[in-house]
Amino acid sequence: MTWTEGIPAQVTLRVGEQWRADLRSGAGGGYLWTVQGGGEAASCRIVTGPLPEAGDPPNAVVAPVALEVLGQAPGEAVLRLRLARPWDPAAVLAEASVVVRVA
Repeated sequence: MTWTEGIPAQVTLRVGEQWRADLRSGAGGGYLWTVQGGGEAASCRIVTGPLPEAGDPPNAVVAPVALEVLGQAPGEAVLRLRLARPWDPAAVLAEASVVVRVA
């Protein structure tokens, strides 16, 4: 399995439609996903969670990480995802691009 498995090269949305893709977490090694791009056609963000409830038994599973995209206006946006250590931008585990077309 690769770090970018499940991230499509292209997504088509309607205005107001939301799309979500689960991402592999690299937080255990200090790696975090960031996303750039979007603009008028689409907004995007990386979301983490939900975290386990207080009192749940501990386990080795890290919190889920996902990319959320919302179609905002007709057009096209290119999203650039990067899995890297924030303090060491040269330490990159993965990069991917997603073209979002909004109709």
